[in-house]
Amino acid sequence: MKMTESANILVADDEWGMRRAIGNVLNELGFRHVATVMDGKTAAAAMLQENGKERMRVLTDLAGTDHADIDMLVLDMNMPGLNGLELLRTLRQYQKYQNTGIIMVTAASQRDLVLSVIESGADDYLVKPFPLAAFSERFMNTIKKKNANGDLRNCLEYADSLLRDGDMAETGKTLIETLSRFPGNAQVLHQLASMEIMCGNPDKAVSYLTECIERNPYFLKSYDAIADIYRNTGEYLKAVDYYQDAYTLSPYNIDRIVCLARLYRIGKHPKKIADILNPRQNWMNQDGATAKLLDGYHLLLTGRAEKSLDHFLDAIEINPYDTLVMQGTAEAYHCSGDYTMAEELFRKAIAVSPHEPYLHMKLGMTTEALGKRDEAKAMFETAAALNPLISATDRDISRF
Repeated sequence: MKMTESANILVADDEWGMRRAIGNVLNELGFRHVATVMDGKTAAAAMLQENGKERMRVLTDLAGTDHADIDMLVLDMNMPGLNGLELLRTLRQYQKYQNTGIIMVTAASQRDLVLSVIESGADDYLVKPFPLAAFSERFMNTIKKKNANGDLRNCLEYADSLLRDGDMAETGKTLIETLSRFPGNAQVLHQLASMEIMCGNPDKAVSYLTECIERNPYFLKSYDAIADIYRNTGEYLKAVDYYQDAYTLSPYNIDRIVCLARLYRIGKHPKKIADILNPRQNWMNQDGATAKLLDGYHLLLTGRAEKSLDHFLDAIEINPYDTLVMQGTAEAYHCSGDYTMAEELFRKAIAVSPHEPYLHMKLGMTTEALGKRDEAKAMFETAAALNPLISATDRDISRF
């Protein structure tokens, strides 16, 4: 994050007047490299298509910059096609944008939606209408907070690299030292739990995650992590309870919604599947990627794979960068018997999220169906290495 004139800033808003006003404020603050786009789909293409025309146009607008990355992003919540929350969620899946400063601008002020915006990775949000002076202050504060949190972020990134290399002793040492410097920090506690999961210690992981929730009840990914542990150990009712607790606080997290729907499928509750996957929530574009995705999962999880494929393909047309959209489409292809297309999409999703064990598990099932037994075995082994709690039972219930 650069608090200098060289920072690259992208503003995505479908209102010309708002784009112009925010651009002027940023120029007054001394930022010279500001580009604007009018919708989320264009912003996604500009940031995620390496050589696409939208990226080239944005780089042209940022003429004179000394680097090609976006340092700060201002997103409007209500944009056509791909809204701000969908774009935010997608960008945070990519390593290069996990620490990019993102401010959400929204006309909605209800608590659960604001919590979902923050949970999805926004650094701050402003509710319209707002004075431009307030935007200036919040924008600069976001940059300052990013810089102030750099030490913690570096410690967590170093611990994560050790964890991925399998050096559990050094990972634990680093995280305990970090926790002593940042007592009770939810991110550190959560990463300690991740280490215990990779070591195959579910009870220790749950202990860290429970402490995390006690210290910060709104650190919702700890609820999800506990639910995932119980899912893998066959305690499905406990898993549902934790997912539902998080869902009550933040009902717009799409990954959590799909996880709940899968558990309802195991429990044979078709009405609950229909209710949780109902895409008619007021924040959602009814013709947008998320609505199509949820319609697709509803059909897929109730045994109508071929019909679901049309909805998934509509979703991937709007947002081809979202790993959950890739995964859902791949699952639909698998269920429809097109294992080649399923394999291609699972591999694309893994390229974005290489440490997600379930993607490796599902790719293993697909390559097994294609007769590639050695590749399938390697995928299952990778999944087990990433999460030793994944069992043969989980493999059975994960089958499409």
